[in-house]
Amino acid sequence: MKREMLKGIWEDAAEKFENSFAPDILGYWYSRYCGGEMIDLKEVLEDVQQECPSILRIQLNPYAAILKTEEGNLRIRYWKKGRLIGHSYFPEKI
Repeated sequence: MKREMLKGIWEDAAEKFENSFAPDILGYWYSRYCGGEMIDLKEVLEDVQQECPSILRIQLNPYAAILKTEEGNLRIRYWKKGRLIGHSYFPEKI
């Protein structure tokens, strides 16, 4: 789902995440992971939760952040196709 299609709580959660430093921190660790470095996901999660407390889980393969909201979880998955980079949003209702 595209960002523009999110409404209400889903839109607010995505906006708070994007306006924090969490995406930058995750991008930094993801690039190190792609370079072959062993990453402690628990440590990275604690770091990004300081910037965006609604982050419930993170994944590096596929690269995603799962945010906790009142209506369920919002999975924000990063994708790359050629030179294009973007996000896909997947609300997971309770």
